[in-house]
Amino acid sequence: MNNIWNFFDIDAQNSDAGDNIEIKKEYSRYMKNIKNIAKFDKCLLCGEQCTSLCNSHTIPQFIMKKLSDNGSFYYINSLIGQPFSKQALGKREAMTFNLICNKCDQIYFSTYENPRNYSNCLTQKLLAEVALKNNLRMLSKRLIEKSFYLDQLKRNKSSNGDKISFTSFLTFIELDIKELHKSIKLANDTINGKKNGYYLIDHITLNYTTKMAYQGKIALITGFDNEVINDIYNSGENYKIQCLHISVFPVENKTHVFLFIEDGDRRYSKFYKKFRKLSLNDKLKVVNYIIIKYSEDWLLSSKTEKEFLKSQSLIKEAKSTAMLNIFSDLPYFDEKGFVLIPKIKKCHFSK
Repeated sequence: MNNIWNFFDIDAQNSDAGDNIEIKKEYSRYMKNIKNIAKFDKCLLCGEQCTSLCNSHTIPQFIMKKLSDNGSFYYINSLIGQPFSKQALGKREAMTFNLICNKCDQIYFSTYENPRNYSNCLTQKLLAEVALKNNLRMLSKRLIEKSFYLDQLKRNKSSNGDKISFTSFLTFIELDIKELHKSIKLANDTINGKKNGYYLIDHITLNYTTKMAYQGKIALITGFDNEVINDIYNSGENYKIQCLHISVFPVENKTHVFLFIEDGDRRYSKFYKKFRKLSLNDKLKVVNYIIIKYSEDWLLSSKTEKEFLKSQSLIKEAKSTAMLNIFSDLPYFDEKGFVLIPKIKKCHFSK
């Protein structure tokens, strides 16, 4: 087996169990090597040499403790069941990256790691810390992807089609890495009081605790009226992919949901003006759908009912390609369940 793509062409249901174990081990070894190639030997924030970088989480520790009492979480593969990935994540591996030192991890994120700072108006410093974590997590992913495709180019010297595909992927990855470094600088400048770099779209406080937590940045493709927000196939150096930051933070007896963008990202103006006019339930439906449709970085409480993980409509959305032309229907649960929407009937967001 000399091509990693073969791992994804296996019928795990009908394969011999022993073969699957060996394939899983080989896949794990391969990806470990790819991640090692992508590793830095110095902290991305302070520049100091490090023998061991911090295993930093995007979702704050106080939220992870609230979400799971046994240190285990459900995540996207708990739904789609890819045979060579874990069915649940432990705390040490849940939404992590390894790009900064332990000292910077403690210094840079003190505001956003304090649950009391979400009760009032969200400050620029707090938003910047959230954005910094999101950008570092995304950069870590892109560096791993870059290592992966460079390795595939070496392994597929005889296939012109694969070479073209991998080269194309690498072009987009390099552009993304360049933009991420700019976004990291903006977050840094805002944390240090040099800029006000972010525009808060909405901060919703729910009077119940969700079984879902999320923190990440998402590049919406289209808005409510199918207006293009991001042309994801535009590889022009001057074209910036504009991202929406979303957080869903369950705390004691409440949940904070907030959305923000980088100041000046005007392609979101039509989207957020319409979003603000929605009812609370409709806002939550939109947030819920965007997270499931666009991202894999959400976590579910290990207390989530097993039947929920078998929901075919949710599994379909988790597997699907991100296309936000219309908002589809997801299964709804009561306010003590996973979905952010307490009770809501079918809604349409087009005119």
